[in-house]
Amino acid sequence: MTVRRPQKCRAWAGWAATLGAALAATAWAAQAAAQDDAAPPAAAAPTQAGMQPQVTANEAAPPAETMPAGVVARVNGEPITREELDDTLQKYYSARALDSMIQQRLIRQEARRLGLRASSRELDDAETEFFSSRNFRPGMPLGERRKQWAERLALRGLTEEDFRGELELEVLLRKLADRRVAVTDEQVRAEYDRRYGEQLHLSQIVVASESLATEIAERLAAGGSFEDEARRHSLDATASDGGRRLTPLARGQTEQAYETAAFALAPGGTSRPFKTAQGWVILKLHERVAARDVTFEDVRDELRRQLSDAQRRQLSPIILAELMRQAVIERKDTPAEATQAGN
Repeated sequence: MTVRRPQKCRAWAGWAATLGAALAATAWAAQAAAQDDAAPPAAAAPTQAGMQPQVTANEAAPPAETMPAGVVARVNGEPITREELDDTLQKYYSARALDSMIQQRLIRQEARRLGLRASSRELDDAETEFFSSRNFRPGMPLGERRKQWAERLALRGLTEEDFRGELELEVLLRKLADRRVAVTDEQVRAEYDRRYGEQLHLSQIVVASESLATEIAERLAAGGSFEDEARRHSLDATASDGGRRLTPLARGQTEQAYETAAFALAPGGTSRPFKTAQGWVILKLHERVAARDVTFEDVRDELRRQLSDAQRRQLSPIILAELMRQAVIERKDTPAEATQAGN
């Protein structure tokens, strides 16, 4: 027997679209909603595997009832048997389903070890959050959302209990991640500055050597074109745009030398060359955008919550990978002796 190393695994078809990211039922719900609400015509609908058009029956093909027992389709007269179909499904989905079940079992084991459980209230809250999400058309009444979801579950052979079980796994994984979430006051302040503070529209030139940066700065001081110099010499991805930055710069987004040089500029001004991790940089300031009239106290708690949510999403696959590494996972279909997953 061998032990699988951690990997992101697709869950059983029509079940959770991905367990590795967060075991969220919302992932496959969103996919189902998109398919139900905005599906293209069947003849042109792409498949998940190869983005190829769906195969439709030729009008001249014989009726299905004339096919022999055990044949599910014919292609130019050549049969595809039920056995072939079942074998293909088994090969394609069984490993993914087993991987998903292994990860689910690991989450439950770790939660049990730490004394974590999902209460009925927490499951109710998770369900309410799910039905309030973007998995449904805006404005759809709650009752209609629940009815539509029950129909989707039934089409996949699933029950409300199955759905609640998936939500339980999501709650448990969230609790495992919550033990590591740590948002500092500095991070909250930096996020406030990024969203609401003063922002700068800049162009930049990045070169490898101080000597070339100095030569460029001298030509700029003599009236040279910043855009031409950027196109000719800059190593940065913005060179073809004359060095123009694609997004405004706020405080706390870059290294200190860059921030200091940028915020010291007046509109239309250029900086002296300075050293960064990317190389020697010269900046030009196009515009200052004033800070928005929102106080830090008004948005502090919401920013902390959003940053915590972001950390939690990042931690979930890390936790799953760690659990896989630490586990002893024996598979019947492999002959080698079981070993620690991380070995």
